[in-house]
Amino acid sequence: MSALKIHMLEESISHRLRSQLSILSVGAAVRELMQNSVDARCERLEVAVDLDRWSVCVRDDGEGLTREELLKVGQRHYTSKLRRLEDLKTTETYGFRGEGLYMLSTICRLLLLSRRADQKHAALHCLPAADSELRDDSGIRLLDSAHGTTVVLEDLFYSLPIRRRMMSRTPAYKLYEEIRADVLQLLVFCPALQVSVLVIKNNQEKEIVRSEGLPQLSFPDTMVAMFMRCFGPIVAAKDLKYVSAKYQDIEVQGFISVVGAPTKDYQFIYVNKRRYEDKRFLLALNKLFRSAKYSENNTLAAPTRGALQAYGGYPVYLLVCKGPSSVSDLLQNPSKAIESLEYGRVLQPLLYQVAKSFLRYHGHVATSSLDKKIPRNSLQLQLSLPIQGETEHAAPEISLHSRIGTRHVLDGGSNPVDQHPKRKKYNPPVTSMNSLTDATAIFEQVPKIGTRNISVGLPVQKAAGSGSISASLALPDEHLRIDSIELNECVVINQVDNKFILLKFEPSQTRGTPLLLVLDQHAADERVKLESYVRDYLFMLCTTQPSLYTTPCSIPMDVTHAEADLLLHYQRDLEFWGFQLCYKDEYNIPLCLRAIPTLVDAKIKNDIEYLKRALLEYAYDLKSSTKSKISSIEAEGHVTEYLDKFPWWKYANAIPNFFLEIFNSKACRSAIMFGDKLNRDECIFLVRQLSSCNMPLRCAHGRPSVIPIAELKGSCSMPFESYIEDYTIN
Repeated sequence: MSALKIHMLEESISHRLRSQLSILSVGAAVRELMQNSVDARCERLEVAVDLDRWSVCVRDDGEGLTREELLKVGQRHYTSKLRRLEDLKTTETYGFRGEGLYMLSTICRLLLLSRRADQKHAALHCLPAADSELRDDSGIRLLDSAHGTTVVLEDLFYSLPIRRRMMSRTPAYKLYEEIRADVLQLLVFCPALQVSVLVIKNNQEKEIVRSEGLPQLSFPDTMVAMFMRCFGPIVAAKDLKYVSAKYQDIEVQGFISVVGAPTKDYQFIYVNKRRYEDKRFLLALNKLFRSAKYSENNTLAAPTRGALQAYGGYPVYLLVCKGPSSVSDLLQNPSKAIESLEYGRVLQPLLYQVAKSFLRYHGHVATSSLDKKIPRNSLQLQLSLPIQGETEHAAPEISLHSRIGTRHVLDGGSNPVDQHPKRKKYNPPVTSMNSLTDATAIFEQVPKIGTRNISVGLPVQKAAGSGSISASLALPDEHLRIDSIELNECVVINQVDNKFILLKFEPSQTRGTPLLLVLDQHAADERVKLESYVRDYLFMLCTTQPSLYTTPCSIPMDVTHAEADLLLHYQRDLEFWGFQLCYKDEYNIPLCLRAIPTLVDAKIKNDIEYLKRALLEYAYDLKSSTKSKISSIEAEGHVTEYLDKFPWWKYANAIPNFFLEIFNSKACRSAIMFGDKLNRDECIFLVRQLSSCNMPLRCAHGRPSVIPIAELKGSCSMPFESYIEDYTIN
């Protein structure tokens, strides 16, 4: 392939290869140039990105180009990678269309300086412009004086002002993550490559990636070392376990972590040097780990009694797959990623069984809908999982014989990856009866709500039409529905068994018969206490100085550069909750906490690891929009000087999860307990308080606070109040 000269593709070939390739970001431009350098067989690669001046410089010591070849560079469909369409089956380069530099030349001023080893002088080529001799006063230099290429992009996106304006508002940490992921892809297949990436922002230089090449290591150790050089110790190296599998001419090697991360950003699958990005399959893999309760191994015990929170629910994995080359895999995505793999019918089940075998080996039991739909046509797998341990002896091999369907995932067939498991629906047991059902047994049948935002016990603010959480309880029959207004109008009968409060709903326009309900007194008071604590605390944050609710400290935060970038990007949100975060010395890890909220300080003491992972979880929740940003809420102007008029629920979805754990724990401990005796007036007062809550029908932990137990059949002209004495508990 290296003997080919740059030439124009035949029209019939270029038409087949034509794509909608467009460079939409600085990261995409950097990726295109780095891959060109690796295609030129470079051993050293230096990248400098100046975000202040919208420029990029990439220097390599590759084979270089002659003056004649430079004249053809940047013209559409000129390439040295192939001559015929059939050559795609054997190509090992990232690029082959002859479009990358052409597209770059349409959005910036492009300068190329290159020299081959057999040439006496380097040649300079500008786009759009003619080539010229390199001037002595030029700032452009080659990385290696003997051979190589330097590409400079100046005034990026000058022809796309709106695109440039949008990118100027993009957080810098997202560019850093994109570049690190692209460098990892290069290092996976060129581990000896020496690469460094420098970014200039606000006139400050920052090296985001550096790899000096790897010594001769085993493949598992090489994979781990490359990952650590790009991202740092997201998880400890000892927690990355080697896995491998092979079936016919398909081979899988890589690692999976036994300790998870709070984000899916560190999950990589490569197929024949290209990243595999089938979203449905990746979702199925994560569901498999979730069904195996993988996150339970990542649970940190908070110093508060009974408080447990898993902060690492997603596995970290890097899997390298080799298999038959397919032209369709190369042409489907101009970003050189694969979304629809031609032999996915075999590779996807293979990867899925690798994950299942890994989970089983480490003591997890995974259940998924994929296991319920197994076609008769199957293949037998031998999966070996040599696990790296502390002993010197080799870990035992695991033989896994399993049936895996071979239907194509993407051909519209009934592949289980495309199927969504049916969710269980809870139907409260409403019966027609004239006596009280065992309320304790009914409450034990009620499942905990699985929705994350409900389980923390607070209402979630969503955009109109997005399906916000309703403060009502839907029953099996459409006419049976309870809301806070009806709760306020119900008749309180009395306490039952020092645990529950018996209620009666009168007939209404939507319900023709009276309804008998039982209210959990602990869950009800827990809800009242929770909303009171949260309202008072949020009002304090919005109306007082930080010095009144923070505690000065000096706590080093041992985080990676990627994690530090993320935390500093959301510094404003962290400061709202009382965390003051800064670098100890310029840009030197670790970060340092100068102040923390008094509420948190009283609970976590000196548990720095718990605090670090809690802050990272909050930052990742902000990144994924799971949590609302404080700036977007404050822009709506909800702050008022009166507590009773303060719309605290607008901030509910912005509260960090570990704050909610503290509030939930406090509300649970201070609430009315089972066994506490209440008179009827106290029961009425509790029901009235509950009806004024924003989410009255759920306790702080997500369970219903009130359950319907019977419809009272039959007509009666006597008011129900006259029967109250019959239910009096002595």
